[in-house]
Amino acid sequence: MLPHLAIRTLRTVAWVALICSLLGMGAATVRLLPWLVSDVPLSVSLAFFRSLALASTEVALFIALPLGCALEVARWVADGTASTLRTLGVSPLRQSSNVAVVGLAVSLVALAVSTESANTAGAPGDLSNALVDAAAVDACRTGRAARVPLVDVAWLCSSGSPRLAGRVPVRGAAAMVWTAANARFSSDLTQLQLDDVRWTVSQPAVTIHARHVVLTGFAPWLVPNHVSPGLRGVATALVSWLAAVAGAWALLRWPSPSRARALIVGIAGTLGFLLVGGTVVGSASWSGLPLLVILAVVVPTAVARVTAFARLPGTLAGGTKRDVVHKPTTEISDG
Repeated sequence: MLPHLAIRTLRTVAWVALICSLLGMGAATVRLLPWLVSDVPLSVSLAFFRSLALASTEVALFIALPLGCALEVARWVADGTASTLRTLGVSPLRQSSNVAVVGLAVSLVALAVSTESANTAGAPGDLSNALVDAAAVDACRTGRAARVPLVDVAWLCSSGSPRLAGRVPVRGAAAMVWTAANARFSSDLTQLQLDDVRWTVSQPAVTIHARHVVLTGFAPWLVPNHVSPGLRGVATALVSWLAAVAGAWALLRWPSPSRARALIVGIAGTLGFLLVGGTVVGSASWSGLPLLVILAVVVPTAVARVTAFARLPGTLAGGTKRDVVHKPTTEISDG
């Protein structure tokens, strides 16, 4: 492994990950704008923003690794580093080992982020509880109703103590309006546990008080992801790493200084997983992982081979085109 090439690769991957993360954070902020300009407490918006930021970071790392490695390899080809190493006997496979080492380190980070994101996606009830708990603090401090829009409940201040009010649509029954001292959702949003409950049923008009109530059968506002966090984390990290290594080797095996080609090869490595990965993993579980591994290796290699002869714009590291001019040469021989 050549340390300076590994450092260059890591720097490029970090820049691409930063750009992708900023784009994701911007999209998350746009999603939260209706909350920020309404009466939703800031603590509730920040709690929801955390889940959005975690998901965007997962996608950013997944895309940035193969894409950043492909762009860096295109720089090696453009500035002559790849050809120089090849004349010294360093094969494309050995050159791509620099990408493999960097990719392994980034994949470990992606594994941790993806696993945590899968935990959040698989337990929407925990997210709902976090939003409810975040709003409870502001109920009596501000003197206004602290609304939780995603859960569609609000904390009200009654006699100096907060009470939660909401409406639960129950299948096959009239809507129920309730207030409670505390509420906890099950992780899969199939149950709602209420303490010190007072609720009113519209048809017939009845008001009931109970110490503890468990509600089931209501329509959840978030659908839990049933893919195990371990499988999702391993699949995301492994596919991203293999796509980066396969794309780097293919770009060195059939070299071209084109950044456009590097972008195509880098995106192709993750496009297959984004299109069919969720379906394959969700239906086949761990047995679908070999198919994703094959796609991660074959797709970027095939795309690099097909585009090896395409007339794509070639750019140097600075972004300027390099025009190759063939000048006539004259051979002088003795005698």
